[in-house]
Amino acid sequence: MFEIELIQAEEQLWLGAFPELGVGWSTKRENCQVELFRSLAKRDAIPKHRMMRFMDKHYNPGGYGKSIKEGFESNGCRGEDILRSTSFSKFLRYFVLGPDIEELAASEFMSFLDGLMKPFTSSDIEPVRRKAREIARKFGSSRADRNKYFELALEANLPLSVAVSVRDAVGQINK
Repeated sequence: MFEIELIQAEEQLWLGAFPELGVGWSTKRENCQVELFRSLAKRDAIPKHRMMRFMDKHYNPGGYGKSIKEGFESNGCRGEDILRSTSFSKFLRYFVLGPDIEELAASEFMSFLDGLMKPFTSSDIEPVRRKAREIARKFGSSRADRNKYFELALEANLPLSVAVSVRDAVGQINK
């Protein structure tokens, strides 16, 4: 639903970084991961809000005042080592595929937003929060899924403060 378009060389790197079959981590996967990220960054293919999610502490609510990148660095992982990390693979997936959320949940949320009056105003925040919580419950999401809804709100081009509010709303689920 939110997937970015890969050029042919990137498709091959994607397959190398995320083989469907195969066990364990390998140097080949690491190299594919590094090269895929470099290629995407070079051609500015990663949507800005996704890159900000990784680089900017304000796009990492609940991150104790650190960006995701700074979290890697706090753990002693710097520069290219971040790109080679097995933990970076989930962020590379996010850069390419967008939020890891059920397509029906994402569609329902986006349809709801499309039905709101334009432009988005502060009076829309509470209905959006309620709808996000409702959808999260409907699809069996838990508090742990709150960042997925935050990312979904960013995909919808909602202001950062509203995306954080959506995250907080889903975080209130008692599951």
